[in-house]
Amino acid sequence: MKDKAVPLDIGKYVKTDSILNTLVKEHRLVARFTDYAPDPDHEAKFIAFWEYNDFIYWKLADLEDSVSIIGIVWDTNMKSRMFYALILPPD
Repeated sequence: MKDKAVPLDIGKYVKTDSILNTLVKEHRLVARFTDYAPDPDHEAKFIAFWEYNDFIYWKLADLEDSVSIIGIVWDTNMKSRMFYALILPPD
């Protein structure tokens, strides 16, 4: 099965490669085993993005004990929302 295309070909607008894209089949499994938390600098922009079918995110910064990310989710109607979060280290 072919991977889905990124909605609106987001790669044209973001010139940095994403670190996770659930539209790529292999990334879906990784997303299920990753721990996320709100980014204290952007708490109002945190959403439970893993509850969406499709999302993509990019690294903003390596922090002392996490990685800061910014991303986009798409709902089943292809409406998008932006989010910020932290990727936590494995337990």
